[in-house]
Order: sequence, then structure tokens, then C-alpha cells
Amino acid sequence: MDDLRRYVLEHGTTDLILDVEPWLVHWSEPAEALVPRVARWHNPALPQCTVRLCTNSTRFRSLDVPVRVINAARKPRTARCHLDRLGERPLVAGDLLLLDGLLARRVPADFAWLQWRGVSPPWPRALRVADRLAASLLLVGR
Repeated sequence: MDDLRRYVLEHGTTDLILDVEPWLVHWSEPAEALVPRVARWHNPALPQCTVRLCTNSTRFRSLDVPVRVINAARKPRTARCHLDRLGERPLVAGDLLLLDGLLARRVPADFAWLQWRGVSPPWPRALRVADRLAASLLLVGR
């Protein structure tokens, strides 16, 4: 995540659309764990960048945090109304090409593919297997 922060600062990213799980809150943690972790991604930490947290989960709906949290985002088909007024250099950061990567292509935005190597519940683990298979097919010969 430090590399991502450095990239945002160095490349003049205007909008960061960041996947919540597992980067800010692991699936096994309570939703409230997100609140203190948001401060690292909120202004004035990144003054030139508007941060939006984007998740397909609904468990963060009732939280009061200083950044926009797009719950039940239905990535990669996230409604355009949730991603309105993006600046010149948006960036989507997430762990799945099939969800976050396709969202970046649809926006359009740059994509930071963050590799997760930790423990995952069964559903995210199945998505990761499908994602790796898709990546191997899409990235053949590159």
C-alpha cells in the first residue's frame, strides 16, 4: 500500500478508486475497523486526490467516514452516477482483473493490480482462481 500511495503522489492522480477488502479491512474483521484506516487515504494526506472506496460488499453502509464509500458497487458494472466528475488522471486499485481491472477500463482509468497473498474466505479465493486464469489468457504473449 505504501507503493500505491507513492504512485498517487508522484503521478498526480486526481481520483483514486480503491477496493476496500482486503486492503483496508480484511474479510474477517468487523466493518468498524475501516474507520481509523481511512484517515491514511483522506485529505490532507493526499491533497490533490479525491478518494472513493469501492466494494461489492454491503457491510460498510452504516459507517461514517470522511470519504465516499460505494457499497454494493456491482463491480465492474458500477453505475456511472457513483463515479461522476472524475479528474484527468483517475486510478482504480484492486486485487482482481475481472472486477477492478474491468472497472478501470470502463471508467476509463489507470489500473493498479495489487496482488493479495493472504488468507481469504472461499468466495474471494474462487474469484482469485478465475482471475488468475483470465490473466494468463489475456496476458499471453505480452
